[in-house]
Amino acid sequence: MGYDGEDKFMLSVKYSLISALAMATVTNNTAYMATDALFSAVLGGEGVTFASGMPTPFGWSLHIAVFFLIVLVMMLLPNDPCKSKKLR
Repeated sequence: MGYDGEDKFMLSVKYSLISALAMATVTNNTAYMATDALFSAVLGGEGVTFASGMPTPFGWSLHIAVFFLIVLVMMLLPNDPCKSKKLR
């Protein structure tokens, strides 16, 4: 019992839009400044961004990890209506 063509397409659109929104949020300069404020207190010195505002290698890696976790949770947790409809 798989998805029909329209359900597959709409599910792909849903995950693509949420992924794009998550990417835009995680790679936003404001997100880097917020995590820099948090991590520079913990790490000292250059935290997540350089003085120029560009991300450090640690900051870049941290934001990639956060994006990965957002997408992973997004794909594991939601119960799609078309998915539960097919199981009944």
